[in-house]
Amino acid sequence: MSLRSLSLLSLVTALVLSLGVVSTGHARSRAKKLKVATLAPEGSTWWQIIKDADKRIRELTNNSVKIQLYAGGVAGDEPDVVRKMRMGQLHGGALTSVGLAEIQSELLVLQAPGVIQSWAELDAARAAMGETLKKLLREKGYEVLVWGDVGFTRVFTKGAVRSPAALSAMKPWCWTQDGVWRSFYKELGVKPVMSSIPEVLPGLQTGLMDSYSTAPLVSLSLQWYTRSTHMLDLPLNVMIGAIVLSSKEFNKLSDSEKAAIEQAGRELTPKMKRLVRADNQKAIEAIERSGVTIITPTAAEKQAWMKAAVASAHGASGHVYSPALLKQLQTAIDKFRATGK
Repeated sequence: MSLRSLSLLSLVTALVLSLGVVSTGHARSRAKKLKVATLAPEGSTWWQIIKDADKRIRELTNNSVKIQLYAGGVAGDEPDVVRKMRMGQLHGGALTSVGLAEIQSELLVLQAPGVIQSWAELDAARAAMGETLKKLLREKGYEVLVWGDVGFTRVFTKGAVRSPAALSAMKPWCWTQDGVWRSFYKELGVKPVMSSIPEVLPGLQTGLMDSYSTAPLVSLSLQWYTRSTHMLDLPLNVMIGAIVLSSKEFNKLSDSEKAAIEQAGRELTPKMKRLVRADNQKAIEAIERSGVTIITPTAAEKQAWMKAAVASAHGASGHVYSPALLKQLQTAIDKFRATGK
C-alpha cells in the first residue's frame, strides 16, 4: 500500500467509520435528510465504508431517514463545520479534537498529556466517563453518536530531539485553539508558533516552524512527515474524535429512530477501533520507511518527558477543562490499572 493510500485510510478512520450512524428512522412517506460534513474524501475507501454503514442504518430504519454527506472538506475545515452547525446549515459533523474543542473544550480532558497511556486505558476512561462527557456536549446543544480515535501523539522534528530541554531550541507548531498543548509548551518554557492546521506544511517548508506534535496518522495524511527528519517514539497523549449531531435535529427524531442510531453506533465501534489502532502502527512503519529516523527514548528520557506531560495536564485544568473532570479521569485510570476494569 502506498503512503498516500495509507494516509487516507489512517487519518479518517475514527472520523468516518461512525458517520453512517446519523441516518436513521422508521418508514415514512417522506424520508428525513440530515446534512453531515466530514473530512473523508469522496471516492476513498472510507467513503465506501460510510455507504456500507448507511446501508445498515437504512436496514434498521426502513429507509425513513437519509444522510446528505459533504465529504473531503467541501464544507470547510472543522471550525467552519461547527459554525455551520450552529447556524443550522449543517446538522452534524465528524470531528477531531479540533472541532470538538470549538464546541466544548472540557472534552479535551481525554487528551490531558501523560494521563491516558494505552488504548485500553482510553476505553476504560470512556466507559467510566461516558455519561459525563455526553452531558457536557448536550449542554452545548449537541449529541455524541460515536466516539472516535485518531491516535497517540509523537514529537516530530527537524534534527534529533531526545529530551524536553532539547525542544526548547526548536520552533514547535501549536494549533491556535489547543489549550492542552499550549500548557505543555509553557511547562517546557517553549514559545510555540501558533497557527491553523492548513498553515503547518507551508510553515515547515519555509522554516517558520521545525517541529510539531501529532498522531502519526495525521502526519502521514497531511504530508507533514516529509518535512521531518526524526520522530520521538513516545506517546504523550491521545487524540480523540467524535461524530456529533445537533440536539435540535436529534430531538426531531422519534425514540425508535434515536435507538436505531445508538444501535448502529454500537455495531460500528468495534470495527472502527480495530482499523484505526492497527493503522496507527502501520503509519509509523510507513513514516520510517520514508527515511524518518525513529528515536526510542531511554528510561531517563521517558521519565523527563512524562514528568513534563503530567505537570502540563494539571496546568491546563481550570481553563481548558475543570480540575474536577481531570480528577475523575485520573480516578478512572487508577482504577483500571489496579483492577483491569
